[in-house]
Amino acid sequence: MGLHEGYEVNLCVSSRPLNYFRDKFKGCPSLAMQHLTQPDIDHYIEVRLGSSEAIKEIKSLEEEAVEQLIFDLKSKAQGVFLWVILVVDQLLLTCRDEPHMKAVRRVFDSLPEDLAKPYDAIQQQTGLERLVGTSKLYQLLMEWKRFSNHQMESTFLWLAAIYDINQPQYPTPEKELLMVKITKPLVEGHTRGILQVLSPVSYGKPATIDFLHKTAYEWIQQPDNWRRIIACGPPNYHRDSSRVRSRILQMLARKLVSIIDKLNEKHLKFKTGSSTPVQNSTQRSLTWAAAWGCHAYLQGKLDLSGTISQTTHEKHRFFFPSRKVRDVDVKSSLLEAAIFDFDQFGTGPLDAWSATQRLKTIKVLLLRGARIERYMLERLKTQQTGNSLYAQLLLEMAKDRDVLANFDAKVEATYPESAVSWESAC
Repeated sequence: MGLHEGYEVNLCVSSRPLNYFRDKFKGCPSLAMQHLTQPDIDHYIEVRLGSSEAIKEIKSLEEEAVEQLIFDLKSKAQGVFLWVILVVDQLLLTCRDEPHMKAVRRVFDSLPEDLAKPYDAIQQQTGLERLVGTSKLYQLLMEWKRFSNHQMESTFLWLAAIYDINQPQYPTPEKELLMVKITKPLVEGHTRGILQVLSPVSYGKPATIDFLHKTAYEWIQQPDNWRRIIACGPPNYHRDSSRVRSRILQMLARKLVSIIDKLNEKHLKFKTGSSTPVQNSTQRSLTWAAAWGCHAYLQGKLDLSGTISQTTHEKHRFFFPSRKVRDVDVKSSLLEAAIFDFDQFGTGPLDAWSATQRLKTIKVLLLRGARIERYMLERLKTQQTGNSLYAQLLLEMAKDRDVLANFDAKVEATYPESAVSWESAC
C-alpha cells in the first residue's frame, strides 16, 4: 500500500484488543473496528428488545431496570456482533418463559464476555426436561454433517427427531410447509439459539437447519462437550442416529421418483436457443430415464416392473411417439434411447462422467435382456469425433459373445476413475 514509504511504520494487527497489546502499545495510535460497528450494535439491541412484547410488559413495571439492562448490554458488546446476537436471543427466550426482570438479569449476568464460553452457559440453562430432545437434535445434525456438505433441510430434522426412524414417509407439500413452521419453536426451545432454522435464500428452496456460527460448531466438536451431549440423550441413540442417513436417502429417493414420474418433455428440454428434435407432449418416464442416463431410477422402476423384452417400435410399450424431424431415427427400445439420446439434446461431446452414467444405464438394460442390434452398431460407427471413444468402446464390447463379460473393467479402462468427477458433469 506504500504506507511505510518515507516513514518508519510498524503495524500490529489483532482480532481482539488483548491485554498484552494494550500494555505494549499503550499511548500509540490505534484503530478499533468495534468503534465502527458499535452504532449498528446499538441499533440491533434497541430494535430486537424494543419489539418484544414480553420486554415491553416488563418495562411497564420496571422501566429503569430495563434501560439499565440495555445500557449494560451495549457496554459489554465490545464490537462483537455475534456475542450480542447470542445474548439478545437468550434474553428474549428467558422473558417468554419467565416474564420478570430478576430472571432476565440473572441470565444476562451469567453469560461470559468471552465468545468461546457463552455456549456452555446456554447449554446449562436448558431445562432438564429438554436435555434429551436437545441431545437428539445435536446428534442428528452432526450425523448429517458427516456425510453431506449441504445444510440439513428442516423437514428431515423434524421427521428424524419426532418419528420413529422406520416410520416416516416423505410428507406432502402441505404437510412439509407445516413442519417447517413448527420446527422453528422446537429448535429454539431446545437449543436456545445455538441451532437456527434458516429461511430459504430463494423461492422454491427448502428451509434448512444449521449452527448459529462456526464457533458453535467448533464448540460442539470439542470432545468433552460432545461426550456430555451424548450422555444426555437416550441410551445408544448415537448409534441409532447413524441410521438417519440411510433413512433420509430413502425418503429422498422416493421424492425423486415422484418428481421424475411427473416430468414431461417441456421440463427436460435444454434452453440452448435452438429447438430440440423432441416436439411431442408427455413422454414415458422410463424412456426419459434411459435417455438421460438415470440408471439408478431406471433399475428401481424395472425391479418393480419386471424384465423388458427386445421388440419392435410398434409393439414396445416404452417409446418416443413419432416425430416429424428429418434425419432422426424412430426409437425402437429403451436401449437405443440410452445409447444415443444425448445427441438429440444438443449437449455436444460426452464428457467422462456423462459417458460412464450412460454406460451404467446401458448395463442395466442389457442385464434385463436388451440387445445391441445391428442397426445400432451401424449408427455407432457414424458417431462424431468427440464421441468416438464412447462409440468405440461399445463397438468393441458388442464383438464379444457375452457383452456383459468384463463390462465394468472395460469401462474403467476407458474412463479411469480419476477422469470421472462431478466437475466434468457441470
